[in-house]
This record gives sequence, structure tokens and C-alpha cells, in this order.
Amino acid sequence: MKIEIPKFSIIVPVYNVEKYLRKCIESLLRQGIDNVEILLVNDGSTDSSSEICQEYVDKYSNIKLLHQDNQGVCAARNNGIVHATGEWIVLVDADDYLLDNGLKAAFEAVCSPDSFDVIQYGSSYDFWPKRKLSSELVFKGSGHEYILKYGFVSFCWLCFYRREFLRTNDIRFHNHYIVGEDQLFVANVFLHNPRIAAVSTDLYRYVVHDDSATTKRDISHTRRCVDDYLFSYHDICMLAEELTVDNKVRTSVYKALNGKKMFGYSRMLSAQYDYHMFCEVSKRARQYRFYPIMPVGHGLKGKVMSILMNLTIKYFVFYKLACWVFNGIISKSVLPRLRMNLKDGK
Repeated sequence: MKIEIPKFSIIVPVYNVEKYLRKCIESLLRQGIDNVEILLVNDGSTDSSSEICQEYVDKYSNIKLLHQDNQGVCAARNNGIVHATGEWIVLVDADDYLLDNGLKAAFEAVCSPDSFDVIQYGSSYDFWPKRKLSSELVFKGSGHEYILKYGFVSFCWLCFYRREFLRTNDIRFHNHYIVGEDQLFVANVFLHNPRIAAVSTDLYRYVVHDDSATTKRDISHTRRCVDDYLFSYHDICMLAEELTVDNKVRTSVYKALNGKKMFGYSRMLSAQYDYHMFCEVSKRARQYRFYPIMPVGHGLKGKVMSILMNLTIKYFVFYKLACWVFNGIISKSVLPRLRMNLKDGK
């Protein structure tokens, strides 16, 4: 049975991405969907990104360009959501791209899309081999049922969202976060208990480069990342308490968050705090329930790792030792090999 595909709004925040932007936009034009608008939100770019956007606006009637002063990716996404007119909203970062016909394949995998508010799909690193798009429905149920079974996804671009659901529940991005905003947004969506379908369609390609928000190693940026991550973690815990009375759902949220703590922890080590700053961050980690970190899994390795990580958050002497190991050995030798193994598919 052929499914009629409603209007889609694809929102792309744009900031100094001239090297990647054309590839992104070109991929959005090859999604096999006729009724689609592409909203490019220029967040005060200082390179040629704005001119590249205008080229496509002049060429395609379904591409619109919105300008704003530099306010960050969250404000840009919110701006796009406000101006979107489609029934479904898709969020794509300007340095990433979608596989050809991916949105169409994902949408058609859901037999009755009108019965859902969120459709979740898959993603891979762009350097991994591109496989034929699959279209299998792997989950359908409520947001709380999804959380109980899987937790929740970490990135906002792993779903498309019914615009009316976001509007009715007043769900937007937190304008002041530079990291952690994705999982806060997705947790907010899932905790509002939408009707969710998940499909196997692996359509999103994530591009890793030195300027990515998650790979920058500048100390001041890293310290800001730690602050935002702790704040967003706390916000999610508060949402869980506000939006559900089911203790099993709350526990599943906390468990899912615990599994995502490694990112925040590694940024703490990269931040290389002095004693005074460490005391402040350690205090916030406990206040916002980042500490203690619970073991991931049931093995001895997970238990030992959690003990060591908690010691470094609680005691400055252990923190300095961990910083030396992480920044002097792991970051310079281990992580580069892991990235090479990822690229080689190992």
C-alpha cells in the first residue's frame, strides 16, 4: 500500500560550514519527497556560508534562508521550528548529510504514520561503508515504553517530530547550551510520552572533524562543555520527576543517563582544573546527581572503572593523576588509534 507523504520541514542551523554545506544541502534535495521545505538558519556566519545558502535559495523555491545574529545552534533550531510549516520536522546539522531517499524510506517503513508523533531512525559515521537502506519497523509504542526498553537516544537528529506535538507541549531547545542540548531535547520529547515508531533505516551520516562541538579541545570551550553537560543532566532528572510518576520510567531515565556520563567525565579530565575550580565542579557534580557514577554492566571491569571515576570526581589528587594519564597518554596515543580503527570498521 502506497503511503501519502505529508509536508516535511528540514531545519539546518548554519554557522561557518562552507566546507560541508553544499554536500548537506544536495543530500536534502535527494530525499524522494516532493512536498518538503528546507529552512537554512544562518547563525551569523563569517565565512561564505550565507552566500552558499543564497545560491540555493535563488535556485530552489522550496529552500528558505533565515538570518539571525550569532546565538548558537539551539537558537537557530528554535528559529527554524517557529518558521516551519510542515507536518513533520527533521533536524540536520550543516556538516552532516542524509543518504539518498532516506527520509522517504524511513517514513514508508511505518505502515500508519498518522498514528505516531515521533519516528526514530538510524545513523552512522560518514566514513563507514554505505549499506542498502532497510525499512523495517523495529518498535512502536509510547515514549515511556521506549524509555523502559531502550532509554532514549542522545541526538535530536535521530528522529523526525510531528510539529503539532512539539507545539502543543511547548518543546524547544535550551538556547544557552552548546553541548548536552540534544539529549535534553530528546529526553523532553520522550518524557512527554509521544506515540513512537522506530525503524531500521540507517539514513543519517555524522561527519567527524576538528571543528565539531564534540571534538574541540580548547580548554575554555571544554570547561563550558562540562558546565552545560552538568546543567543538562540535572534538567533531564528534573523533567523525569515532573513528567512521570512511574518510578520504573524514572529509574530507566537515570540508568540511560548514567550510560552517557563518559562524555562529561572525559571533558572534566580535558578541562584540567586547578584546585579551586575542581572543588566547584566537584560540588556541582554531586548537586546535579552526576556523582556517583554507577557501573555500566555487571562485570568486574565496569565496577572498577566506576570506583576510579568516582575517586577522580571526589578527590583532587586522584583527579590530577587521571588528568595526567588521560591527556598525556590516552588522548595522544590511545584515542587516535581508536579513531583509526573506527574508520577501518574494526
